[in-house]
Amino acid sequence: MRLRFISSHVAGHLAGGCLVFALGLALCAPLQAQDTHRPRVILDGRDLTEQVYDEPPIDVAPEDIPNYREMMREIISKLAEYGKARDPAFRVLVRGGTMLATQSKRERDLSILKIPPGVPLSQEALLPIGALHRRFARAIDGFVLDRRYCDPNALVTTDEIALLKREGFFFISLEPCADEAQARAAVSAGQKDGVMVATTTEPDGVFAPTAKIPPAQESPGPITSLGQARNLLVGLSTRRFETKDAWVAALDRTNYDLLLIDPFFRNIDPLTAPQVKALKTKAVGARRLVLARLTIGLADDTRYYWKPEWTVGNPPWIVGFVPGEDGVYWINYTHPDWLTLVGAAFAGLMDLGYDGIVLDGVTALMRDEALMPL
Repeated sequence: MRLRFISSHVAGHLAGGCLVFALGLALCAPLQAQDTHRPRVILDGRDLTEQVYDEPPIDVAPEDIPNYREMMREIISKLAEYGKARDPAFRVLVRGGTMLATQSKRERDLSILKIPPGVPLSQEALLPIGALHRRFARAIDGFVLDRRYCDPNALVTTDEIALLKREGFFFISLEPCADEAQARAAVSAGQKDGVMVATTTEPDGVFAPTAKIPPAQESPGPITSLGQARNLLVGLSTRRFETKDAWVAALDRTNYDLLLIDPFFRNIDPLTAPQVKALKTKAVGARRLVLARLTIGLADDTRYYWKPEWTVGNPPWIVGFVPGEDGVYWINYTHPDWLTLVGAAFAGLMDLGYDGIVLDGVTALMRDEALMPL
């Protein structure tokens, strides 16, 4: 079954002389309104605000600025709806996705800007700030936070977490911590908030666990839902292992309730269906859940899909370098060619038997918002 994306046009009155592309993107050169402050740009817990604002803003009329959050919601919702159509129990979590769950002031202001004079306010413009986006909320199962407790740089408040938990969402937080004492404190704080915390004390903050540490609240029982899980192991880097078999064996020997892993050894060699099936059983023999990471908002030149001739501008959806991340690129994540790659990867991970997918790279849209201030 092929996953198809149908682009939705971003409504708005476009000034004469503008060239309109898919999803309502427009190239034109009228005067640009400026924000009176600079919203932060956070990518996986890293604050890139200063680097991003060093880039020149994109010259576009305020009423023609795309709603990047709605674009990302559309992509995520279609992926999740596809997954649940194939398997109603399939789980989809979004890293950094809390910013998409509710109506923001920017979205409300932008929707009002797009309404021509004399035309009644749209339903989108009337949606109160903080109101839940229902379709998106129905499609996904939870969120992955970054740096909520260690070196806090989170995009979400405690009250917002509580609100979203009341809606039934599951929360994980990835915490690069300075030392084991800080890591233990983060786990304890997460338990109070109802957030499952994974920590690392690696100097560069990478989640490359040895899988030798026994899980807290270890249980021999089966885990068939996110809510049953009491601990998790996060392995987003395989650098500690010489071979894929060694990596899989290390994960397989654990009793963690939940695994969140990159599905590719060294970003290139995917786990096989039998390997995924093996990981879905704890060392004690009970069932557990295995989630795969899939990045949808950034490109990486170490990934299986990368071609040697690719660079910024070739293909056209690669639009810039991510500061401080060697080989990682800003992209036009709405481009049909990129969405074809993402859709095929999502379907392929389901074919391999993963219990769910964590969609990553979502907060890349903050760069686009920063370069197109209202």
